[in-house]
Amino acid sequence: MKNKIILLIVFLFVPFYSFAEVTLELPYTGKNFFVGEKIKQKILLRSQAKKEINGFLRWSTTIKQAVIQRGESKIKLVPNEPLEMYIDLISPVAKRKVSLVLKIEFFSGDNKQVEKKVLFSLFPLVDFDFIKRLAGEEKIGIFNKQGNSKEFFKELVLEELPNDHSLAFFRGKIVLAYFPNTEEIFRDLHLLEQKASEGTIVIISLKGNRKIGTPQVLDEKHRILYGLTQDDFDGWDGKVAAFLPVFQRDSTVVLAYEGKPLCAEWFTGKGKIILCFFDLSENDPVTAILFYNVLTYAYSSF
Repeated sequence: MKNKIILLIVFLFVPFYSFAEVTLELPYTGKNFFVGEKIKQKILLRSQAKKEINGFLRWSTTIKQAVIQRGESKIKLVPNEPLEMYIDLISPVAKRKVSLVLKIEFFSGDNKQVEKKVLFSLFPLVDFDFIKRLAGEEKIGIFNKQGNSKEFFKELVLEELPNDHSLAFFRGKIVLAYFPNTEEIFRDLHLLEQKASEGTIVIISLKGNRKIGTPQVLDEKHRILYGLTQDDFDGWDGKVAAFLPVFQRDSTVVLAYEGKPLCAEWFTGKGKIILCFFDLSENDPVTAILFYNVLTYAYSSF
């Protein structure tokens, strides 16, 4: 019995020692990408051994166990001198969201020293053609408190509008309202509610200046979240306002953070207001899909 215990201890100790000689780090470069987008992954290798270690780094990417890429590089690790390198990953084109798994292994001789995996979510490109057409037909209007409508709606290719225009001039059925802070929203909320009560769909977005943790999906079947799940918001790169107020309206909350709404809608008169306390202009795949979903949902409401 004593011999069996000793052998078991030795068996467990040896692999742990070999794994401790080399450490592998994969700094966070983002989780969500568009299909076809370039992904550059940084790799950091460190050796705690007392002498140089010669080996090779092997990596591969797979989608549903189908290999997309393979690569291998000879490596020399010097004690206490971190080795930094980058690999460029191919993001294949797909018509729906796919998961790309990156697997990295370091070998010294025939022995695997360390292994790590990273999961990337690849989202299909958002098609804004129909929105450009709506803009051309003047069915979408802009109410912008910052005067940077061309920058915010760069994907829509809208003609420049006067900075001092008011809601009274809008002939469109959809109004995209962009504010620098929450104080400005509540200052003009009565104007937006009046416009919505006449039958307009008002979409409110807020300039974002900070990132947050993972928000909570409260209504996963809502059209605004079409194609997205709770997992997609893990590591979300979207930006929100510096201050998230507790919104007391009788509304449907679609997305929340720490009990406060990030995305909600409420009906007023003949129309409704879709409130986004995050920045719809961010060039992030999940945010782009939210932007697209909000606009298509507003258009489908007529």
